[in-house]
Amino acid sequence: MHKGDALKCLTCEVRLSYVHIDEPYSQDGVAEAKYQVALLLPKSEQQCYADIQSAIRAAYQQGVQNKWKGAQPQLNDRTMPIHDGDQPRVSGDPYGEECQGCWVISAKTKNKPEVVHVSNIHSILPPGSVKSGDYGRVMLNFYAYDANGNRGVACSLGNIMITREGEPLGSRTSAVSDFAEFDC
Repeated sequence: MHKGDALKCLTCEVRLSYVHIDEPYSQDGVAEAKYQVALLLPKSEQQCYADIQSAIRAAYQQGVQNKWKGAQPQLNDRTMPIHDGDQPRVSGDPYGEECQGCWVISAKTKNKPEVVHVSNIHSILPPGSVKSGDYGRVMLNFYAYDANGNRGVACSLGNIMITREGEPLGSRTSAVSDFAEFDC
């Protein structure tokens, strides 16, 4: 609960992965492009995890009362925004090594989030300032959905406060290292 709103949660420090916060992104190019990020919440952060679970329960209850008109759908990995990074993905593929020992939370939004640094929350960071691997605190808003007969709880991405730089995630290399043999 954040400031009396049972559906909102301000995370503890989490690691950011699959960061798409400068421009909307669609993985398949067909679905609506959205700003999105995967949050890696260490399993040791039990209070933060409990706060998120509480917001998910509140969103579920709101769904039962309003959106689902009394129906109580069974929630599972396909209908929840949080997953165990030590277990396989819904597709059966394993999560990356960076997800080990973490809860993985998928958060998306149509609206560009404001991104600030802990050293100055009054100044929006310029595009390109945040990369996968950086750490921050994130405002999340949980809600019930009912789309084409699929019912569940999703997580909307709010604003982001970067707390520190982290080692980049992924295997991106520099042009210098890729083309060193052509250096004149």
